[in-house]
Amino acid sequence: MYTKLTADGPPKQGHPVVVRYTDANNVGTDRKVIIDDLPVVNDVKPFNANGSLGFGPDGYLYLTLGDYDKPADKGRSGSGLAQDLTSPIGKILRVNKKDGSAAPDNPFVSDASADGRVFAYGFLSAFNFTWNPQTKALYGTDSTGVTCEGVAIIQAGGNYGWPIVDGFPFSDCTVKRPNLPFTYLTRNNLKPGDFDSTVGARGMTFISGNTYPVLGDSLAVCEYEGGYSSPMDPFAADPLEAMSSSLGFFSWRG
Repeated sequence: MYTKLTADGPPKQGHPVVVRYTDANNVGTDRKVIIDDLPVVNDVKPFNANGSLGFGPDGYLYLTLGDYDKPADKGRSGSGLAQDLTSPIGKILRVNKKDGSAAPDNPFVSDASADGRVFAYGFLSAFNFTWNPQTKALYGTDSTGVTCEGVAIIQAGGNYGWPIVDGFPFSDCTVKRPNLPFTYLTRNNLKPGDFDSTVGARGMTFISGNTYPVLGDSLAVCEYEGGYSSPMDPFAADPLEAMSSSLGFFSWRG
């Protein structure tokens, strides 16, 4: 079993670590830390430093790391932290499950100045993600925090824009975003660029039409603020058509 938690540090500080346990009669044993070099959490605003873990169809371990609530801070390259390839902040990392080292075919592994574990970058949130069971494509969500929340297909080496997006209140969802979502998630009667339109996607998974024939093969996204899980057709020939027959099918509020 793999988990991501915050290791102890000085008072009010700590840093995320990835830990592997071995199951022994429903008890985690043989604790081994496989990633222990992630940055210390902001002790004033300890947000967006947590993340999700998941095993890809390629057998590698993927994990998300948000921007640590430091959108204005610069990395060693002079770019914002989520744009700085020397930092794991604001990234999806792809690593070997045994020791946390970079996957050998990661997009920046041959760049000596970059963190070789980086798979994609330019993210605000430590979002949830999942894989299309047919195409093996990686799907994830992100936003500006107040606008433009969407679902994107995450490409190896892809840049998803944060924090170089348009200025606050981030009303133009296309400005300075090299890779756009294929659909947006909004509260009722609001547009993606409207202030406070985000729904706070909390989870996503693929649904099989064999198990849920009424829904068909769908990608279900749970929305914290919107209160619905909206399935979309992830197998549409054009991803932009994926929401053409969407249906809110159950309410979910945290």
